[in-house]
Amino acid sequence: MSRFSIPANQRSNPRYKVSKDARVIYPDERGLVDVIVKDLSVSGAGIQLKSSTDLSGKFSLFIPAEKALYSVSVRWMKGPVVGLQFESEPTNAALKIVK
Repeated sequence: MSRFSIPANQRSNPRYKVSKDARVIYPDERGLVDVIVKDLSVSGAGIQLKSSTDLSGKFSLFIPAEKALYSVSVRWMKGPVVGLQFESEPTNAALKIVK
């Protein structure tokens, strides 16, 4: 038996508790899904669905408070709670006014 204990949560990056409204944006015709971001790290997020939806595949997560759009994939799903992995750095989704 090792004298070192392995923590149950073996994430490579710590997650921080937050409560931010967000939207899942699918690249096809499935539309938008309103969610709440419950925790956030540099590599992913934990979200809670506001309605019964089965998320799958790759899609975008838009967090208006951060004006950030993340490309994400589902890592796990347990009822209305979903773990997401960021596929790339977020893009700035701020609206630009062109004259």
